[in-house]
Amino acid sequence: MHSIERSPSARSTSILAACAGMVLFIVCLGWHWHGRSVVPSSAPPEQCAHVTRSVWEHGSISPDAFQEWHETFMRWSIEKNTTVVQDVFSQGVNGELYPKHSLLFSLAMVPFYAVFGDLGFQIFGQLLFLAIVVSFYRIVSRYTERDLKTLTFLSLFFGTEIVWHLGSFNYDIFAAALIVCGLDIAHRFPALGSFLMSLSILARASNVLMLPPLMLAVLLKSRKKRFLPVLFGSLGAIGLFCFLNYLLFGGPFVTSYHRILLFHAGEISFEAHAIGFDWGTFTEAW
Repeated sequence: MHSIERSPSARSTSILAACAGMVLFIVCLGWHWHGRSVVPSSAPPEQCAHVTRSVWEHGSISPDAFQEWHETFMRWSIEKNTTVVQDVFSQGVNGELYPKHSLLFSLAMVPFYAVFGDLGFQIFGQLLFLAIVVSFYRIVSRYTERDLKTLTFLSLFFGTEIVWHLGSFNYDIFAAALIVCGLDIAHRFPALGSFLMSLSILARASNVLMLPPLMLAVLLKSRKKRFLPVLFGSLGAIGLFCFLNYLLFGGPFVTSYHRILLFHAGEISFEAHAIGFDWGTFTEAW
């Protein structure tokens, strides 16, 4: 038995987008009313914000703050004769300090920072949330029976952690937006949709494990079995991923997660965080 495909109503989609936008605007007001910082002090968002500022102001993906933190971590390790573990930067193939977390996310925020300053980080995060809501609604409307549409749509808020990221910016939300919006777009433009979904590996490399079932879903739901557009779209993003890794870290599958610096009593070593390419890590929980 095949599911009946329906086209989401442009009117209902517009109403949803307007309502979601209003909610996000209220969240922003509440965020600022309570005096909360647009850029959290936790390492990943702060690091991404530093990279975005550095790209716009200095044309560099290696912010001066990374060198300052490098010197601070080294000093701590010497003074306390201990090991200092950090989650901010990785060492490039030529000794540069590059961001550990998603470079693509930081680059995508540059236009918003250029126009709005630090407020642009929050605006970008809200637009990502809005894109996820609208695309998820379109996917649900396309393939779900009318009686189940609302319940399935609400599962986005009550079945995931996305609601906890309202009012903030996060590279995992960026990856989710690429996947959900890509899956929506792939219905009409399979090459572009598969490219966007595959691009999510530049936000978090372990997303590569989700690509095969996502591409299979696109192929099964396409009116025409467009294998080549899906393949080329995916390979385009994966090729970009490998090229950037080679350029920055010396190998197509050597990522920032493999070259994290560890400071121990004045000595520096590399610490690799498992990201999904390690088969042992993938199978040990089964």
